Amino acid sequence: MMSRRPGKSLPQPRLTDLWLVHSCFLGDYFGLIDNAIWQRLVVLASLHCQLLYVISFVFIGYDLLKHQEYIYAVKDHGMFTYVKSHPEDFPEKDKKTYGEFLEEFHHGISNRLILVSENVVGPTYCMS
Repeated sequence: MMSRRPGKSLPQPRLTDLWLVHSCFLGDYFGLIDNAIWQRLVVLASLHCQLLYVISFVFIGYDLLKHQEYIYAVKDHGMFTYVKSHPEDFPEKDKKTYGEFLEEFHHGISNRLILVSENVVGPTYCMS
């Protein structure tokens, strides 16, 4: 298939990533639920177990995040190779300057204002 795996050269996920923070809280809540199931003091009992759950969930979340980024990198690699190999399907658009873009925008607004001012009277209805 692929001789070079495109996702393996990715940078490591940040430790402050939102998914890792969520998995940390999920591990903490799981530890609290475990204490409640075994009818121990929910907050104070077995802090080492809560810490173990937090660390475990963070490692699981970290691995899932790395796998997700790898899958996205493989999909991006496939998409970019398809775009490079089929340039006739993806023609390059001529780039407009800011002046050209804003000129069209300005004329569009003035045309709409003229149309609105012409329709101030509104439509007339014929009742028979």
